[in-house]
Amino acid sequence: MSPDEEGSTFTGLIQELLDSIRADDLDEEMTLRAEIKTEYKLTPEQITSALFKRLSNGKLKKNPIVQDSVDLSKVKPLCYLMDGWLLEGDISLLYAVAGTGKTTLALFIAYNFAKGINVLDRSKPCKAGNALFIATDGGANTFKSAMDDLGIADDDPIFYGDNPKIHLWAYESEQGHEAWSADINGVVKLEEFIKSKGIDVVWIDSAKSVASRGGWKYTDNDSVRVLLSYMREIIAQPNKCHIGFISHDGTEKGSHSGAKSWAEEPSMVVRLDHAKDEDGRKVGVEAKYPIAPRNKTKAIRFGTIPPMI
Repeated sequence: MSPDEEGSTFTGLIQELLDSIRADDLDEEMTLRAEIKTEYKLTPEQITSALFKRLSNGKLKKNPIVQDSVDLSKVKPLCYLMDGWLLEGDISLLYAVAGTGKTTLALFIAYNFAKGINVLDRSKPCKAGNALFIATDGGANTFKSAMDDLGIADDDPIFYGDNPKIHLWAYESEQGHEAWSADINGVVKLEEFIKSKGIDVVWIDSAKSVASRGGWKYTDNDSVRVLLSYMREIIAQPNKCHIGFISHDGTEKGSHSGAKSWAEEPSMVVRLDHAKDEDGRKVGVEAKYPIAPRNKTKAIRFGTIPPMI
């Protein structure tokens, strides 16, 4: 099939659309979206699903299938970039009630990971890695507040130089930065950034804000399931990085907000709660693992996270 003939097929048009997104060519992207919608009578959601599928198929190795079942002896077990906290090639969910320090804990983990130091109850050494913090919920101001809570200076070298260890994506109009959204364009941008900067861990704050900006409901199970499965297949596994979503608590006690898939798809789920003494007074924070490999019932209690100075 010639390139012209391939371009006229559905698969060819989807690939052209994906290429226009990668090239940040909005005019070409909109033209192709309109053509696909008209020609194949697809909704925007169906086009997005086809784009994600195309991205995912591109990650499959072209080895011929020689047997009907997966050879388990060749399947790699779950392993950590940072023992107990960051799963390699996988996704997680961190959620909590207001005031428990979700953003601060995520930054605390990323900052120590940048130095190759494990945290809290874990002493196993880890290799120093690079992190990206996507602060779509509260923006750069919330992130900077978490830095202040940890005693991290504005000019800390971890965030600067030719090869900073922690990058920040957040809305900052004066610097020309837009807030990131969990749509196909955002996923493509994230994938390319991870590859170019060697990112090992991504914290996305929050699940609700990036979903809303992406134009889909974070309460819809199917939409969330598709996004998380593709985030694992397209980004986390091929790049051997960890992607952690931060979320709020739900209306039901002890539950997270949004669709159930937010907790069903990740391999690790961590819930933060206020730790209380016998008189009901708040004495710290507990990290609990409702769903997690090797530590399903484990709870870690800690007070104020120590400053990084």
